Amino acid sequence: WPAAEWTRTFGAPGEIDDDGVIRSVSVCPKPYQNPHPELWQPFTVSDRSVIRAAQEGIMPWMFTPNPDDHAAKAKLYQEESARQGKDYKLGEHTGILKIVGMADTREEALDTYGRGMQKDFASFFGPFGYLEVLRKKDDDKHKPISPEKGDFKRMNEVEMALLGTPDDVKRGIQRMLDRMPDLEWFGLFMQGQQGVLPLDTVKRNLEMFATKVIPEFQD
Repeated sequence: WPAAEWTRTFGAPGEIDDDGVIRSVSVCPKPYQNPHPELWQPFTVSDRSVIRAAQEGIMPWMFTPNPDDHAAKAKLYQEESARQGKDYKLGEHTGILKIVGMADTREEALDTYGRGMQKDFASFFGPFGYLEVLRKKDDDKHKPISPEKGDFKRMNEVEMALLGTPDDVKRGIQRMLDRMPDLEWFGLFMQGQQGVLPLDTVKRNLEMFATKVIPEFQD
């Protein structure tokens, strides 16, 4: 193995033995920083993933759009973390992700972002099972959520997306903060529309958020 010394120095422990023989393959180089940066786990949905994140000391970004559903997952994470000797407030050391799309009216926002992004979202995330976060109580629990059902109207209804006027978006953010005052991270997905929406639309969304939404939550 020509890169034996480099691998021994920068690779993971046990990746190469004393004779220069590869014994395992690391998916990425060992972080230069010691201790390594905190690990984040994106798109956490199942209870099993939440529990594992707590056991491994990983911060989960939870794909649970409804405030009460997120609170339940955060409670599970809090309880398992306590078993590992880490005491967190409810929502602390967790994150939530929401799609944000604004226009002058709610109808315009739904039309703009639904028409431009629905197929893109469904085709990328659907095969991984993430359309399940759009499930509602009246859906057949034995049938998966189809891409046709996974439209932006439904995303808005279950609050995975905050679509509407700036006031609609502010109220959606506040609902989550009211339910989870100690939520540590609030991720807002506003740049992924690039490539499927006109650039001016994306830029206007960012500008409206900066001028009409952020000031509401500045201390």
